[in-house]
Amino acid sequence: MNVDLLRSRCAYLFHALQISSRALMAFSLLLALLAQSANGQIKPSHSFWTAQQEVIVLRCDESNGNPCFYDVNDEGIVSYDRRGTLDRYTYDVYQNEMGIVRRRLISASSHAVMEQGRREQLVNYPQRYALVFDLGGGQAVRVPLVFPNTTSTTLGDRQILGIKCHGVLRKWVQQRNRFRRSEETWIATGSDFKEPLFQVDYGSGNNSILVEVHVIRSFKVSPPLEPSIFKLPGAYQVVELP
Repeated sequence: MNVDLLRSRCAYLFHALQISSRALMAFSLLLALLAQSANGQIKPSHSFWTAQQEVIVLRCDESNGNPCFYDVNDEGIVSYDRRGTLDRYTYDVYQNEMGIVRRRLISASSHAVMEQGRREQLVNYPQRYALVFDLGGGQAVRVPLVFPNTTSTTLGDRQILGIKCHGVLRKWVQQRNRFRRSEETWIATGSDFKEPLFQVDYGSGNNSILVEVHVIRSFKVSPPLEPSIFKLPGAYQVVELP
């Protein structure tokens, strides 16, 4: 065989092996990146969001010994008997790329009860707490998103606003007043929108019933939002929920 031809073929083979080796290394790196992402080592990119949320609150007195009737349907409509009072609140909701949410009250039904923190809320989903406060006040109350001694049960999947959501039911007893609480939440899967699309909080104790329904009526990806939206304004003192 011609020596020059042999050298040429050897050089070609060596070059091909180099290319195959590089391709194999690149493929191995891709597999490693996918594995890290699946294990949560690489954070997916997050978006800014805006939404509108309706909150319906039913308060019912059972001090006369008769149970209060109420029902909540899949659209967040609350039915109740005459002993109950119903308040409605509407919020603008903002979310930044870190998963922090700001809720701002924009309207409420006439004579609606305005507890402390009903108007403004900052929810830090990554660190699992919320700050509730009123503008112009000097104090913000820090509330855990999941209370101690909470039991959780999965509720499976369902469609809300045409989006697949996963549900969880949590139950606990508030230590300060022995109020029995349960919370049903439905969160969109395959999306980094953090707010539950549908949530129902139930509370009972001291001869009273409290039902609070949170419903996202619309939401969409937003251009970047002002960082100040997601910060506690002014020199507020942060106190733990008593």
